[in-house]
Amino acid sequence: MRKSIITIGCAIVICTLIISGCHKNENNSQKWMRTFGGKYIDCGYSVQQTSDGGYIIAGYTASFGAGWTDVYLIKTDANGNTVWTKTFGGSGEDMGYSAQQTTDGGYIIVGVVFQAILYKLAIL
Repeated sequence: MRKSIITIGCAIVICTLIISGCHKNENNSQKWMRTFGGKYIDCGYSVQQTSDGGYIIAGYTASFGAGWTDVYLIKTDANGNTVWTKTFGGSGEDMGYSAQQTTDGGYIIVGVVFQAILYKLAIL
């Protein structure tokens, strides 16, 4: 059985947070590294391998979307190349903390939605 490890985190680069993924193989050596995001604060909180061998990354973005921050969902192939990105949210702060692939091939996201002074748990 081939074992893979992927790490994700936020890095500060000239006051900008970027999402950076690093895939390691069973020998714990780096197979590939990718950076995702724009010129403002973007952060990944969760990564899961998908049924096609790629990855789904959940987090938030201030670079893209409609509000201050929006849920940021990134789908990659097995080599870390972006297949698609999606943002979800309104005019306030919205953050995705985790994403999971569903049995029908879609995705479920858990996070928070900030509206006025109330934080809500949101499943998008």
